[in-house]
Amino acid sequence: MPIDVPSDLQTKLQARYGKDKIRVLRVVREGAWHHVVEYNVTVLVEGDIDTSYTQADNSVVVATDSNLAKVSPHVLVPEHFALHLGTHIVSRYSHLHKAFITIEQLRWSRISTDSIRTPGNEDKGHTHAFLRDGDDKRVVQAEIDATAGKENLVARVSAGISDLLGTQLPPFFAIEHHD
Repeated sequence: MPIDVPSDLQTKLQARYGKDKIRVLRVVREGAWHHVVEYNVTVLVEGDIDTSYTQADNSVVVATDSNLAKVSPHVLVPEHFALHLGTHIVSRYSHLHKAFITIEQLRWSRISTDSIRTPGNEDKGHTHAFLRDGDDKRVVQAEIDATAGKENLVARVSAGISDLLGTQLPPFFAIEHHD
């Protein structure tokens, strides 16, 4: 039941919601050669969603984790995947104006094998067998801003490394793109 609040007591509500630690594991097959990525993804959105808090109207709520079920041609590159996912969300839902995507990429390496060698006798690893390799994570943060309109998206991306020898390193690059 909506509550009538006098206009002099009303304030502008800015809300952000989403889902944290969504696990994504994908195997991309290119013939006999396979690639594997594992991500922990956080998806947060902002927009015209205040009615879900002020009037108990959940029609504006979008299930942010199910958007990860979409197949992305950019899944192997976390920066591109974050941009693709955020752009998809703000473009698909007219009432959402910003998407904040954080991706932690867990490191997987190919299992070493002597059967696959380069001309310089370098071990290229197994074509489709992998092992989890280390605790460090590649971290990508992307903000996709559609407040200037869906045709004028602004994207900001930064990336860095965490849990490398127990430290948190600052982002080593940041990109801002205006569409």
